[in-house]
Amino acid sequence: MAKGLENACGAILAPRQAQVTAFTTANSFIPLTDWVLATGVDTAKVVWRNVGSTTLTTQPAYQTAAVRTDMPDYPQAMGATTLTTNTEAITSNVSMSSATGAKFWIRFGVLYKATSGTFGTGNVWMQVTLDAWGQIVTREASLQLAAETTTSEFQAVTPWMPAIFADKVKFALAFPQRTNLYIRPVFQTSTTLPGKDSSNWDSTNMGSEIVTTGETCTVELPSVGTPFAAKMWVRFGIQYRSSIAGRAEGNVIVSVAVRTV
Repeated sequence: MAKGLENACGAILAPRQAQVTAFTTANSFIPLTDWVLATGVDTAKVVWRNVGSTTLTTQPAYQTAAVRTDMPDYPQAMGATTLTTNTEAITSNVSMSSATGAKFWIRFGVLYKATSGTFGTGNVWMQVTLDAWGQIVTREASLQLAAETTTSEFQAVTPWMPAIFADKVKFALAFPQRTNLYIRPVFQTSTTLPGKDSSNWDSTNMGSEIVTTGETCTVELPSVGTPFAAKMWVRFGIQYRSSIAGRAEGNVIVSVAVRTV
Protein backbone atom coordinates (compact mmCIF):
# COMPACT_ATOMS: atom_id res chain seq x y z
CA MET A 1 0.00 0.00 0.00
CA ALA A 2 1.61 3.26 -1.14
CA LYS A 3 1.01 5.56 1.80
CA GLY A 4 4.05 7.79 1.53
CA LEU A 5 5.34 9.23 4.83
CA GLU A 6 3.52 8.27 8.04
CA ASN A 7 4.05 9.12 11.69
CA ALA A 8 2.10 8.76 14.91
CA CYS A 9 -0.09 11.79 14.26
CA GLY A 10 -0.29 12.21 10.51
CA ALA A 11 0.26 10.84 7.03
CA ILE A 12 1.28 12.17 3.64
CA LEU A 13 -0.31 9.90 1.05
CA ALA A 14 1.82 9.29 -2.03
CA PRO A 15 0.84 11.58 -4.95
CA ARG A 16 -0.85 9.99 -7.94
CA GLN A 17 -1.98 11.02 -11.41
CA ALA A 18 -4.58 9.48 -13.69
CA GLN A 19 -6.07 10.19 -17.09
CA VAL A 20 -9.85 10.55 -17.09
CA THR A 21 -12.48 10.99 -19.76
CA ALA A 22 -16.04 12.17 -19.10
CA PHE A 23 -18.95 11.78 -21.47
CA THR A 24 -21.62 13.61 -19.47
CA THR A 25 -22.00 16.53 -17.10
CA ALA A 26 -22.76 14.07 -14.28
CA ASN A 27 -19.94 13.35 -11.84
CA SER A 28 -17.86 10.19 -11.93
CA PHE A 29 -15.27 9.25 -9.29
CA ILE A 30 -11.72 7.99 -9.62
CA PRO A 31 -9.75 7.02 -6.48
CA LEU A 32 -6.21 8.40 -6.29
CA THR A 33 -5.14 6.89 -2.96
CA ASP A 34 -5.24 3.43 -1.45
CA TRP A 35 -7.72 2.60 1.29
CA VAL A 36 -6.39 3.76 4.66
CA LEU A 37 -7.67 3.36 8.21
CA ALA A 38 -10.47 5.85 8.94
CA THR A 39 -10.17 5.60 12.71
CA GLY A 40 -8.54 8.76 14.03
CA VAL A 41 -8.67 10.66 10.72
CA ASP A 42 -10.12 13.97 11.91
CA THR A 43 -8.83 16.37 9.24
CA ALA A 44 -7.62 16.15 5.63
CA LYS A 45 -6.06 18.61 3.20
CA VAL A 46 -5.84 18.08 -0.56
CA VAL A 47 -3.89 19.69 -3.39
CA TRP A 48 -4.90 18.73 -6.92
CA ARG A 49 -4.38 19.93 -10.47
CA ASN A 50 -5.70 19.50 -13.98
CA VAL A 51 -3.03 18.78 -16.60
CA GLY A 52 -3.72 18.98 -20.32
CA SER A 53 -7.45 19.05 -19.73
CA THR A 54 -10.14 19.95 -22.22
CA THR A 55 -13.64 20.93 -20.99
CA LEU A 56 -13.03 18.95 -17.79
CA THR A 57 -14.25 19.89 -14.30
CA THR A 58 -12.68 18.24 -11.24
CA GLN A 59 -13.28 18.36 -7.52
CA PRO A 60 -11.61 16.52 -4.60
CA ALA A 61 -13.67 13.82 -2.90
CA TYR A 62 -13.50 10.96 -0.43
CA GLN A 63 -15.10 7.53 -0.18
CA THR A 64 -15.66 5.46 2.96
CA ALA A 65 -16.36 1.80 3.70
CA ALA A 66 -17.85 0.52 6.94
CA VAL A 67 -16.33 -2.98 6.92
CA ARG A 68 -15.48 -4.24 3.41
CA THR A 69 -13.69 -2.11 0.83
CA ASP A 70 -15.46 -3.96 -1.99
CA MET A 71 -18.75 -2.53 -0.67
CA PRO A 72 -17.96 1.20 -0.34
CA ASP A 73 -20.27 4.16 0.21
CA TYR A 74 -20.97 6.75 -2.47
CA PRO A 75 -18.15 9.31 -2.93
CA GLN A 76 -18.63 12.70 -1.30
CA ALA A 77 -17.18 16.05 -2.39
CA MET A 78 -14.68 17.86 -0.17
CA GLY A 79 -15.71 21.51 -0.24
CA ALA A 80 -17.20 23.45 -3.13
CA THR A 81 -14.08 24.40 -5.13
CA THR A 82 -13.81 22.97 -8.64
CA LEU A 83 -11.16 23.28 -11.35
CA THR A 84 -12.17 23.89 -14.95
CA THR A 85 -8.78 24.95 -16.38
CA ASN A 86 -5.22 23.63 -16.37
CA THR A 87 -4.35 24.93 -12.93
CA GLU A 88 -4.14 23.69 -9.35
CA ALA A 89 -5.87 24.35 -6.05
CA ILE A 90 -5.68 23.41 -2.38
CA THR A 91 -8.50 22.80 0.05
CA SER A 92 -8.68 24.22 3.54
CA ASN A 93 -8.38 21.81 6.46
CA VAL A 94 -11.45 19.66 5.85
CA SER A 95 -13.06 18.12 8.94
CA MET A 96 -13.50 14.36 8.45
CA SER A 97 -14.79 13.41 11.92
CA SER A 98 -18.42 13.01 10.86
CA ALA A 99 -17.47 11.14 7.69
CA THR A 100 -15.27 8.61 9.51
CA GLY A 101 -17.44 8.18 12.61
CA ALA A 102 -18.84 4.69 11.94
CA LYS A 103 -16.48 3.78 9.08
CA PHE A 104 -13.34 1.64 9.19
CA TRP A 105 -11.78 2.65 5.85
CA ILE A 106 -11.41 5.80 3.75
CA ARG A 107 -9.77 6.75 0.45
CA PHE A 108 -9.51 9.93 -1.58
CA GLY A 109 -9.86 10.86 -5.24
CA VAL A 110 -11.58 13.28 -7.57
CA LEU A 111 -15.04 13.76 -8.96
CA TYR A 112 -14.84 14.64 -12.66
CA LYS A 113 -17.30 15.56 -15.38
CA ALA A 114 -17.55 17.28 -18.75
CA THR A 115 -17.72 21.01 -18.18
CA SER A 116 -20.31 21.23 -20.94
CA GLY A 117 -21.63 19.00 -23.69
CA THR A 118 -20.74 15.34 -23.82
CA PHE A 119 -16.96 15.18 -23.67
CA GLY A 120 -14.16 16.21 -21.34
CA THR A 121 -10.71 14.73 -20.87
CA GLY A 122 -7.39 15.34 -19.14
CA ASN A 123 -4.95 14.21 -16.48
CA VAL A 124 -5.65 14.77 -12.79
CA TRP A 125 -2.92 14.86 -10.12
CA MET A 126 -3.60 14.70 -6.37
CA GLN A 127 -1.81 14.55 -3.03
CA VAL A 128 -3.48 14.20 0.38
CA THR A 129 -2.26 14.91 3.91
CA LEU A 130 -4.06 13.69 7.03
CA ASP A 131 -3.91 14.05 10.73
CA ALA A 132 -4.25 10.38 11.64
CA TRP A 133 -4.35 9.16 15.22
CA GLY A 134 -5.29 5.52 14.68
CA GLN A 135 -3.73 2.12 14.15
CA ILE A 136 -5.06 -1.38 13.44
CA VAL A 137 -4.37 -3.92 16.19
CA THR A 138 -6.40 -6.86 14.83
CA ARG A 139 -7.35 -7.42 11.21
CA GLU A 140 -10.05 -9.87 10.10
CA ALA A 141 -9.77 -12.37 12.96
CA SER A 142 -12.24 -15.19 12.27
CA LEU A 143 -14.00 -16.57 15.36
CA GLN A 144 -16.22 -19.63 15.49
CA LEU A 145 -18.26 -19.10 18.65
CA ALA A 146 -20.65 -21.43 20.47
CA ALA A 147 -22.61 -20.93 23.68
CA GLU A 148 -24.84 -23.33 25.61
CA THR A 149 -26.65 -20.87 27.90
CA THR A 150 -27.70 -17.23 28.18
CA THR A 151 -24.70 -16.56 30.46
CA SER A 152 -22.13 -14.38 28.71
CA GLU A 153 -18.78 -15.79 27.65
CA PHE A 154 -15.80 -13.84 26.33
CA GLN A 155 -13.17 -14.16 23.60
CA ALA A 156 -10.13 -11.85 23.44
CA VAL A 157 -9.41 -10.53 19.93
CA THR A 158 -6.41 -8.27 20.65
CA PRO A 159 -3.28 -8.74 22.71
CA TRP A 160 -2.73 -6.71 25.86
CA MET A 161 -1.50 -3.21 25.00
CA PRO A 162 -0.61 -0.08 26.95
CA ALA A 163 -3.86 1.71 27.77
CA ILE A 164 -2.25 5.01 26.79
CA PHE A 165 -2.34 3.73 23.18
CA ALA A 166 -6.11 3.32 23.26
CA ASP A 167 -8.05 6.45 24.06
CA LYS A 168 -10.88 5.00 21.93
CA VAL A 169 -11.48 1.77 20.02
CA LYS A 170 -13.48 0.87 16.90
CA PHE A 171 -14.74 -2.56 15.84
CA ALA A 172 -15.53 -3.66 12.28
CA LEU A 173 -17.69 -6.77 12.53
CA ALA A 174 -18.91 -9.19 9.89
CA PHE A 175 -21.50 -11.61 11.27
CA PRO A 176 -22.27 -13.82 8.24
CA GLN A 177 -23.80 -16.78 10.04
CA ARG A 178 -25.56 -17.15 13.39
CA THR A 179 -28.05 -19.37 15.17
CA ASN A 180 -29.42 -17.78 18.36
CA LEU A 181 -26.07 -16.09 19.07
CA TYR A 182 -25.76 -12.53 20.42
CA ILE A 183 -22.44 -10.65 20.46
CA ARG A 184 -21.07 -7.26 21.54
CA PRO A 185 -17.67 -5.50 21.87
CA VAL A 186 -16.05 -5.52 25.32
CA PHE A 187 -12.79 -4.52 27.00
CA GLN A 188 -10.69 -5.72 29.92
CA THR A 189 -8.11 -3.71 31.89
CA SER A 190 -5.18 -4.49 34.15
CA THR A 191 -3.57 -2.06 36.61
CA THR A 192 0.04 -3.22 36.79
CA LEU A 193 0.93 -6.28 34.69
CA PRO A 194 -1.13 -7.85 31.89
CA GLY A 195 -3.36 -10.53 33.36
CA LYS A 196 -2.01 -10.14 36.93
CA ASP A 197 -4.78 -7.97 38.36
CA SER A 198 -7.24 -7.94 35.51
CA SER A 199 -10.74 -6.57 35.78
CA ASN A 200 -13.76 -8.48 34.58
CA TRP A 201 -14.67 -8.07 30.92
CA ASP A 202 -16.70 -4.85 30.66
CA SER A 203 -19.31 -3.72 28.11
CA THR A 204 -20.01 -0.31 29.68
CA ASN A 205 -20.72 2.25 26.92
CA MET A 206 -19.51 -0.23 24.30
CA GLY A 207 -22.72 -0.32 22.29
CA SER A 208 -25.70 -2.64 22.12
CA GLU A 209 -25.70 -6.36 21.51
CA ILE A 210 -25.64 -7.37 17.85
CA VAL A 211 -28.51 -9.77 17.28
CA THR A 212 -28.73 -10.11 13.50
CA THR A 213 -26.41 -11.27 10.74
CA GLY A 214 -24.73 -8.64 8.57
CA GLU A 215 -21.86 -6.20 8.79
CA THR A 216 -21.40 -3.22 11.07
CA CYS A 217 -18.73 -0.76 12.12
CA THR A 218 -19.06 0.79 15.54
CA VAL A 219 -18.39 4.42 16.31
CA GLU A 220 -15.35 5.10 18.45
CA LEU A 221 -15.94 3.46 21.83
CA PRO A 222 -16.56 3.80 24.70
CA SER A 223 -19.20 6.36 23.76
CA VAL A 224 -18.94 8.03 27.18
CA GLY A 225 -16.04 8.29 29.62
CA THR A 226 -12.44 7.09 29.58
CA PRO A 227 -12.42 3.80 31.53
CA PHE A 228 -8.88 2.95 30.40
CA ALA A 229 -7.32 6.17 31.74
CA ALA A 230 -6.40 4.93 35.23
CA LYS A 231 -5.06 1.58 34.01
CA MET A 232 -1.74 0.52 32.53
CA TRP A 233 -3.03 -2.20 30.21
CA VAL A 234 -6.11 -2.92 28.11
CA ARG A 235 -7.27 -5.53 25.64
CA PHE A 236 -10.44 -5.93 23.60
CA GLY A 237 -12.72 -8.83 22.89
CA ILE A 238 -16.17 -10.15 22.02
CA GLN A 239 -18.87 -11.01 24.52
CA TYR A 240 -21.21 -13.73 23.29
CA ARG A 241 -24.19 -15.68 24.63
CA SER A 242 -27.14 -17.75 23.57
CA SER A 243 -30.44 -15.93 23.16
CA ILE A 244 -32.30 -19.06 24.29
CA ALA A 245 -31.93 -21.71 26.97
CA GLY A 246 -29.93 -23.89 24.62
CA ARG A 247 -27.10 -24.02 22.13
CA ALA A 248 -26.17 -21.05 19.96
CA GLU A 249 -23.37 -20.67 17.45
CA GLY A 250 -22.05 -18.36 14.79
CA ASN A 251 -19.08 -17.08 12.84
CA VAL A 252 -17.74 -13.57 13.46
CA ILE A 253 -14.96 -11.78 11.58
CA VAL A 254 -13.47 -8.98 13.66
CA SER A 255 -11.13 -6.07 12.94
CA VAL A 256 -10.11 -3.68 15.73
CA ALA A 257 -8.46 -0.27 15.55
CA VAL A 258 -7.52 2.14 18.33
CA ARG A 259 -6.92 5.89 18.39
CA THR A 260 -4.31 7.38 20.66
CA VAL A 261 -5.95 10.78 21.36
